Amino acid sequence: MDGISIYLLIAIICAILLIVTVAMGGFTGGDFDAGGDFDVEGPDLDLGGFEGDVGHGDFTGAGISPLSLPIVLAFGTTFGGVGAVLEQQGWDSFIIPFIAMMVSVMTAGIMYVVVVRVFVKTQTTTVVHPKNLVGEKGIVSVAIKPGRTGQVVVVTTERGRTLLPAIAEEAIPTDTAVTIEAVVGHSVRVKR
Repeated sequence: MDGISIYLLIAIICAILLIVTVAMGGFTGGDFDAGGDFDVEGPDLDLGGFEGDVGHGDFTGAGISPLSLPIVLAFGTTFGGVGAVLEQQGWDSFIIPFIAMMVSVMTAGIMYVVVVRVFVKTQTTTVVHPKNLVGEKGIVSVAIKPGRTGQVVVVTTERGRTLLPAIAEEAIPTDTAVTIEAVVGHSVRVKR
């Protein structure tokens, strides 16, 4: 075959992207700081005031998806590398993609299991469950009026400063200390 093999090209491109992704914290969801933050894990979602991180190609819950970028790039690198080696050895061009795919699926599967066991399961969670905040103290950051939602800042050990939408039966001005009484829908009910 004249020129560069398509398998080798796939392997090189995927390997470079994999190295860059891992160097930027792609497996652990870290931030890369080069004069500013570049978040490689995904968008932060604000769902009715309760924040949650979405990253790693999540389907549900915390963790990494088998279709996350690092796993897909590992698959591509292996596919291209195995395909290039088999092509160089003179294997039949109809068999090469199937063998390369089988080896790549096994490699990506092993990588997924290792990443989940080593990185994801050893990480602590920063999820704050509002029902666990009942009885906690907070400070009103956006004034609360009867029938209107305001905002409360609560400091938690899991996440630090957490902003929560808050309601109250009375008007409560900004910078007032409050106690969380209950969770009502997507808000917390507070009192002075």
